[in-house]
Amino acid sequence: MAKNRINDYLKVYMIGKIGKSDWRHDIFPDLRLAKIRNAQYKKIPKRNGLVYSGPFFESCDHGCAHGDSEHGLGLNSRGCFVESVTPRRKAFKSCIKGIDAADFVFCWIDQPTAFGSLVEIGYAFSRMKPIFIATPFDASFLQDFWFSFQCANKVHQSASHIDAWLQFEKWIGKKVISDRKDRGYSPVTEPQATYIIGLIQRSTQFRLKSEEKIRELDRVTASQIIDGLKHGVDVSEFYDEYIEKV
Repeated sequence: MAKNRINDYLKVYMIGKIGKSDWRHDIFPDLRLAKIRNAQYKKIPKRNGLVYSGPFFESCDHGCAHGDSEHGLGLNSRGCFVESVTPRRKAFKSCIKGIDAADFVFCWIDQPTAFGSLVEIGYAFSRMKPIFIATPFDASFLQDFWFSFQCANKVHQSASHIDAWLQFEKWIGKKVISDRKDRGYSPVTEPQATYIIGLIQRSTQFRLKSEEKIRELDRVTASQIIDGLKHGVDVSEFYDEYIEKV
């Protein structure tokens, strides 16, 4: 069965301009529930086998934590967070911690004022994190960002952050398969391989390319394929070596 513990997921840190209900919420709809001040409930945002590792924001539905130099944490707030403003050093350390915990870094650079993002990109590069930088097609200011973009493993232009994320998922899927083979991850078990084969054979969306290929998977990749099949993800996009659309 698919793994569901947080440590079994790959973690991704999301670099880019921060704002109220920003682009990150379109990709991780549960992000608003990840950190709510004075509440007991905390949910770790997950999507297609990936866990969100930061940055995290304060939520009050008024946008009090957002504004110039606020970083989504109410650093200069005079609203809901006036009695418990997050110190800037603490905010910085929280972001560094999120990057350290990440297996991959996704960047959506669509504004010329994403100054903190450049620092995060540089730090992620120093920690040897795989970095995917995406930008809009019409962002003329990007010519001034050429230096920091040298840190990226992949630079991609997209019509939107959603399109960029889909390309990132495709890139990350192929990279994970390649890296895991190089690192000698444990091979898939026979029951796991049989289960995947059965899921695909019963599917009306996908066709199995080769049972032999499925039996050559590593256990972690197999778990991600199972998770994707169960949640209606187009796994053929990421694992086209094994599965194709009907």
